[in-house]
Amino acid sequence: MAFKRPVAVLNILLCCVLLTFPLIGAAQPSSKSIANVIKREKSGTIEDCYYINQLFKECQNVDQVQDLKKFLRSEFQAPNQKTRTIIAAARRLSFLGMHRSAIQLLRSLSNDNFNKLNRTLKSEYYHALGYISLNSGNPDISLEYYQKAASYSKHSDNLELNSPTKIN
Repeated sequence: MAFKRPVAVLNILLCCVLLTFPLIGAAQPSSKSIANVIKREKSGTIEDCYYINQLFKECQNVDQVQDLKKFLRSEFQAPNQKTRTIIAAARRLSFLGMHRSAIQLLRSLSNDNFNKLNRTLKSEYYHALGYISLNSGNPDISLEYYQKAASYSKHSDNLELNSPTKIN
């Protein structure tokens, strides 16, 4: 049976190829970027998830997120470093549409470990839950998480957040 609209079929096939093309050889963090973050983490100069989030933002698919998470967790020894990695990976998984996996990853932090986190990381944790909830269509739950994040941020132990900032 011949197609009546071969041009339409070709257009659909072309669209499918173009949609999947970015996943082939997609960008991921450079080894230099990763090395810089690891160096900063190990020196103790990182208090929040910003720099690790930047690494995960370069991951274009779930496999890249999982590979980077596994690599960073093997490099980091301190619980806070590993926690920052989990939070950043969960955020990126949610961005890629993997909300359930993102929530499960955050829930993998045990209560014992969570209680030992500083206020900055607790704020980051709840902010990530808020982000994931909002992206998965749960604005009411998201608001609760964002409020918890804000309460931890108000009394944060992050000097960078607590110091007055001059705006020029």
